[in-house]
Amino acid sequence: MQLKNFRANHNLTQNQLAKLLGVTKIAVAKREQAGTVPLTMQIALVGIGECLTLNTYQETLELVMVNVLNQGRKYAS
Repeated sequence: MQLKNFRANHNLTQNQLAKLLGVTKIAVAKREQAGTVPLTMQIALVGIGECLTLNTYQETLELVMVNVLNQGRKYAS
């Protein structure tokens, strides 16, 4: 999976994709330059891509944040 192509197909900046993945813009840039994407990031990109086809960037970001909060609560209990 080419990260730069994914971003282009979904009209995302590096910063926007970084926020959706929970990483820094620098991490996205490094992965684009290296041309490799770890399996865990690939799995996240599949879900993000599906969500972006149905929702705006802002709606997708909110859904990702809710999911992160719910996961945190699950592990805290």
